[in-house]
Amino acid sequence: MHKKACRAAGCTAPLHLAELCATHYNEHEERARLRDTAVSTLHSGLIDGDMVGDESLRHGLDALCRKWQTACFVVQMEQGTAPMPLDEADFAVEWCITLAEDIVKAQRQLSNGMPAAQLHLPNHDWVWERFRNLEAGLRSNGTPRSIG
Repeated sequence: MHKKACRAAGCTAPLHLAELCATHYNEHEERARLRDTAVSTLHSGLIDGDMVGDESLRHGLDALCRKWQTACFVVQMEQGTAPMPLDEADFAVEWCITLAEDIVKAQRQLSNGMPAAQLHLPNHDWVWERFRNLEAGLRSNGTPRSIG
């Protein structure tokens, strides 16, 4: 009988759940919990039931929540707008979740005593550059948007 191993690349550990070893399964579950918290945060403006303490993070989250609402509206109505074209809206939803995950992690680091000056939001500039490109009438990657 052939014993199956974890489906994670390069891992030969025995299976635990969902075709993953215990370590990879726990990592997968942690990523899913972070994503769920990020989506909840985008809807409520709260992280783990609390307001964001750092003013800079709070203002960034507020602005991101507005982009989230716009992107979700465009996706639901299937009707694009000039600053949020329909063909970019699904991507914009994912950008919002990605940056919200960074904000959730940063808030948790602050709550655990990390100084605000040491916080790092790795996707901040990348996400906001895409939104600026859309607002300028370009594709999110900065290339011209074709008319017609």
